[in-house]
Amino acid sequence: MRRLLSVAVLLAAVTFPVLADERMEHAEWISEFRDGTGEASTKDGGMARFGILCNEDSCRFYYENGVDCEPGNNYPVVIATSAGSIAVETVCVPVAGATGEVRRYGFAELSQFNEALMQSDSIGIAFPLSSGQFKISQFLMNGYGEATERVLAGMRARKAEREAREAAERERQAREAAERARKAQEAAERARQAAEQAAERARKVAEQEAVERARKVAEQEAVERARKVAEQEAAERARKAAEQEAAVRARLAAEQEAAARARAAAEQEAAERALKAQEAVSHEVAPAVVETRKINDSPAAPVPEAVTDTQSSAKPAEIDPTADMSAEQPVDAATPIKPETTESTRGKRLPAQF
Repeated sequence: MRRLLSVAVLLAAVTFPVLADERMEHAEWISEFRDGTGEASTKDGGMARFGILCNEDSCRFYYENGVDCEPGNNYPVVIATSAGSIAVETVCVPVAGATGEVRRYGFAELSQFNEALMQSDSIGIAFPLSSGQFKISQFLMNGYGEATERVLAGMRARKAEREAREAAERERQAREAAERARKAQEAAERARQAAEQAAERARKVAEQEAVERARKVAEQEAVERARKVAEQEAAERARKAAEQEAAVRARLAAEQEAAARARAAAEQEAAERALKAQEAVSHEVAPAVVETRKINDSPAAPVPEAVTDTQSSAKPAEIDPTADMSAEQPVDAATPIKPETTESTRGKRLPAQF
């Protein structure tokens, strides 16, 4: 497509090598191009001018006769051709000319008007004046066909060139848009890949964090379970130790209590045996004591020194509560035993020794 447009532009350039500001004469008519427009025109012998002005899209006839007009107002004219006369409505249009601004009366192409001009050697235009008269202008039509054809061909060439440039520009823009789209697609693909990589990294990080949290929770639970087990084991050991210690203390207390009871029973038994022994000794020494008292009560009888010493120094025999009273103790017959001493210990239990 681009090659075809380029060929069209080259052909137009070859056919019309220089169009801008180029002026060419065609018998009574001239053709020229300026400011993107093409114009074919002719003059009468005076100030009047008749022609056609074309751009790339349309053409418009105009008529100048030096008569001033109000821009935008409509003015009727009558054009006489070889094919007949036609009345047209013109519009006053100000145009910048070489000598300043001029007034033109423009009108659009009419049906079969161009063919009538092509068939005429000359035309006449009658312009009504405010005085009630007509201003008549006469124009020769020799060269009209060549001039208008050149203008139209130039405009077509310009249009083709413009369209080719526009098409090339559109193609360039399309290529640029396609390139931008491709780059955008590549960028989108890179963004997608980056997003996937970021998502994968985030997933791995989340998994690692979840695993780490699970590990910490498991460790904490294991530590808590171990602590509870240790506490239970320690409590169990403490309970068992306390029970053992209590049992030992109870056993020791029981043993001490049994020993104390046994010792008290032994002491009581020993005291009873000692008491019985003293009572037996008392029964054996009682006659000697009575005899001794009788001798002492006699005033004529002198008291032997030995007896006095014995009586003064005689004391109750001390009894060892821990001594074995089963064996017979030797009794001194010369040592008297006082009855009160015997009576003081009779019927009494010695205190237990702990």
